[in-house]
Amino acid sequence: MQANEILNRSDFFTGTDAEIKKAFHKMVATWHPDVCRDPMAGAVMEHLLKLRDRALSGGRAKPGLQGLERILETRDGRRLRVGLHSVRASDFGEILVGDQTVTFVFSADAEDIGQREAKAIETFRYADDKMRKQMVMALPKVLREMPLTGNRHAIVQKRQPGEVLLADLLERDGPMDPKHAAWLGSGLLNIACWMSWARMVHGAISPEMILVDTATHNVRLIGGWGMSLGMGERPDILPERTVQRLPRLAVAGQTVDSSVDLELIRLTVSEALGQKNLKAILPKEMFAWLSFPPRKTAMEDYAAWHEALVAAWGPRKFVQYGGMTDY
Repeated sequence: MQANEILNRSDFFTGTDAEIKKAFHKMVATWHPDVCRDPMAGAVMEHLLKLRDRALSGGRAKPGLQGLERILETRDGRRLRVGLHSVRASDFGEILVGDQTVTFVFSADAEDIGQREAKAIETFRYADDKMRKQMVMALPKVLREMPLTGNRHAIVQKRQPGEVLLADLLERDGPMDPKHAAWLGSGLLNIACWMSWARMVHGAISPEMILVDTATHNVRLIGGWGMSLGMGERPDILPERTVQRLPRLAVAGQTVDSSVDLELIRLTVSEALGQKNLKAILPKEMFAWLSFPPRKTAMEDYAAWHEALVAAWGPRKFVQYGGMTDY
């Protein structure tokens, strides 16, 4: 089938959710830009994603985790029902993964962080429309922001079909194979390069803040933006994880730069690999990148990462994930 034929289709995937996903994975193996040299491969993949999402969203509603759900009450008397797939604690409250959403609930003592998070996402900037289109798949998709009863705050984000919270993926499937940790690292470094351009430091990168699509290898950094800072600013609040990794930031007068996020990406990739004897399971080039301090800039670090991957496995190619692909 030619690219134009696929792009002209509006009902490519049919059947059960499992059949839709199986058909989609088969198309990905042919058309993913990592393996397909057709100049229209990127457009085809984007179209296939839309057709998959449309087919899955038109299916039956999925029950919440063990039939559980959460009711969130807003201060103006509305009620939001969330069918739960998972619930995770965070430094600021809870993360509720629902059927089609991920809701960050900020506790009463962290309501200001929730407000800061919404503002940070609203003020994302891009050099041009091309950059915006490149980054939209890697950043939050906010549906609504809501003040809740009990002086809490909620930010509801869109979860695309096929996306899984990285923390849930690792809990259910165990450590990632190094080749899958490679696309995770590449996705996070791509975001780090954009943040460096935008003069922003996230400061809270962790598996609880990341959505991944194992079928497409897409990575989205959706949470933790309420703790982000401008480059060169002094941190006023940091997650415990960040302080443990970079204790110097707890010293008065310290400022943040891109190295904070690059260190947290190294930690996240190491956690995805299981934090075991990485030297024994990784190609030496990948192990060296994870072990050495970050380069001076995010772009240099990204380039070094890809050099390590090519040295380890040769030219980049798509490797299909064999574990959990959705809730």
